[in-house]
Amino acid sequence: MEKLKKKMLDAEKAPRTVKYAFDVINQTWGLARRTGVINEDSPTKNIKLPKFDNRRLRFLTHKEAEKLLVNLAVRSQQLHDISLLSMHTGMRAGEIFSLTWGHIDLERGLITIVDTKATKTRTAFMTGQIKAMFKRLYGNGKNKTDLVFKDRKDQRIKEVSQSFDRAVKDLKLNEGVTDWREKLVFHSLRHSYASWLVESGTDLYTVSKLIGHSTLKMTERYSHLGENTLQSAVKNLEKSITRAAAAARATDQEKLEGSGNELRKV
Repeated sequence: MEKLKKKMLDAEKAPRTVKYAFDVINQTWGLARRTGVINEDSPTKNIKLPKFDNRRLRFLTHKEAEKLLVNLAVRSQQLHDISLLSMHTGMRAGEIFSLTWGHIDLERGLITIVDTKATKTRTAFMTGQIKAMFKRLYGNGKNKTDLVFKDRKDQRIKEVSQSFDRAVKDLKLNEGVTDWREKLVFHSLRHSYASWLVESGTDLYTVSKLIGHSTLKMTERYSHLGENTLQSAVKNLEKSITRAAAAARATDQEKLEGSGNELRKV
């Protein structure tokens, strides 16, 4: 296993490729153990694999988001609606494709998200645009089990349309980008939602709950985006301290002047 790792790294394979290869070995070995073929631990157990950060970092500015939505609407209204939903709720593509009308509560503006990646049901809150979109689409929902979005065969959508990539290319949103983590993909819409929340001053714990992260650590990737908000908070504190100090000095001055007047009278 060490030789395999060295050979892959010498061949300049990416760290995540090495990990994927060892994951396959682990899965195969695990199946062999479960079926009684072998009893020993996996030979990869004590192998130290190279660490890597595979988290996508790209998110849209509000201006970029608006341009993308306009472009998508021309190509496909449904793709536009799916993208808008991800931008305004942080829902993953798979969660959107599984959405039925039974999960939509227009009266209270709530979306129940089931079968999530974290296997926990969570609630998303509709913005005004999302509620208006669902009201427009509501005529397509005949019963609670009907899918909100369907493919051309009225079945569950399996993957995001390639029109999304064509729109991104048309707008040159990935032009000059070489790091795959910085490339704009559909999942970037979910990151945009989380990033916008942090930039608007929402605390990470709340963002974690809204985005459906299993741990707060996963949400910490957005912490740097709140630096401006934190800086503003400190500036507001400084202003408050300055005002309080000025008020205290003014009060003390009034007292001194009052005492002086009393002494002069005496």
